[in-house]
Amino acid sequence: MGQWGGDAEFDECGICNGGNWSCLDCIDIPNGAAYYDNCNICVGGTTGLDACLQDCAGVWDGSAVE
Repeated sequence: MGQWGGDAEFDECGICNGGNWSCLDCIDIPNGAAYYDNCNICVGGTTGLDACLQDCAGVWDGSAVE
């Protein structure tokens, strides 16, 4: 229930009196596109990093080649 004349505002996540925490990506940008990849590294968005890949043996960020 709202309070007339109160000081609560919507945060960047759209939550009244929130703190942006519910929509932060892994580099703390509200509604950002960065995420943790399968190697547990924060990638994407504005990080400039690409997600790790599986090698031919199915190991994430491995070095096996065919």
